[in-house]
Amino acid sequence: MRPLVFNGGTLAREEIYGVQRNALEILKELDAMVGPNAAELLIPQNNVREFSFENIRVVIWEGDTTSTIGRTKWLARQFPQYVRGRGGIGVDLLLALPTRNCDVVAVHDCITEFFPQNATDLKSRLSRQLYLQRARKVLKRSKLIFTASETSKNDLVSYYKRDPNTIVTIYNGWQHMLEVSPDESIMSELGLEGEEYFFSLGSRFAHKNFKWVVEAARHNPKYRFVVSGSSLLNSSDKNLNDSPPANLAFTGYLTDGQIKALMAHCKAFIQPSLYEGFGIPPLEAMSVGARCIVANAGALPEVYDKGVWYIDPLNYDNIDLDALMAQPIEQDNDVILQRYSWKRSAQIVWDALQKLSE
Repeated sequence: MRPLVFNGGTLAREEIYGVQRNALEILKELDAMVGPNAAELLIPQNNVREFSFENIRVVIWEGDTTSTIGRTKWLARQFPQYVRGRGGIGVDLLLALPTRNCDVVAVHDCITEFFPQNATDLKSRLSRQLYLQRARKVLKRSKLIFTASETSKNDLVSYYKRDPNTIVTIYNGWQHMLEVSPDESIMSELGLEGEEYFFSLGSRFAHKNFKWVVEAARHNPKYRFVVSGSSLLNSSDKNLNDSPPANLAFTGYLTDGQIKALMAHCKAFIQPSLYEGFGIPPLEAMSVGARCIVANAGALPEVYDKGVWYIDPLNYDNIDLDALMAQPIEQDNDVILQRYSWKRSAQIVWDALQKLSE
């Protein structure tokens, strides 16, 4: 069996986000499945993270991904050269899309493809075009693609004209939330003790549709609305540049512990996105007992089935949250949570990679 070489480029940094979270959790579970010498994680010299794998061998290789030039060099030369030298199977779970010697890639959604309005200036528009050019090149010759939902799989088939048999769905999990200790001090810091509030994770990107949260706050003044992130004033949606309603607060950066506490105490968690390839935050909120309001768009109905309240994300008029939440929900949080686990997804990854290496 050819050794598996996982790209660990952006896992080297201290802060990790959605894509890195997914890759790290999958690797943790894979570590218990692979045998000795079957898999390696290649990371650059700027690594600041400690890995406690038992079977996956961590290899520190020349390279520094802290700069754009360094990241480009890592993807175009350093990672591919190492894979070729090992005679291995290159695997990228980080949406980095190495241009050579990478047989397996993960593309979680088609947000870049479907939402050009996320690129709001010349630099970001150029970055988008370069990404799409690289994605077409890499996905054309990759042997296997992992994605986050059947919705995303269908989108990839449609956009890139890929054989659906070469695309494997691996859903996200939520068990990483069990390792996070809630930071209850955030409640008093934001003046939320004894208050009823709705919580959302903020983003300036157009597909996140935080115009809906702003309008919900305007139409429901008796409740408070808390959104992580500093503000939406730089959003690509010009409608968000107006003064936000007084009952809407932007928190600035939040730690995982603060987010967990806010999720646990909120009246409901809101995910109003126009498109998601999976949409993990509501699942994280469910894991601490929160009820969720999500958009009837993208993969969200596929993932959350009958366990949430659905909204039309393009309807910004007469938003009545009391009326919405008075409607019955057919499935408890536990019914939804039981469907997803990092371990189950890692097993799908391992089975697919074994077939590829035969």
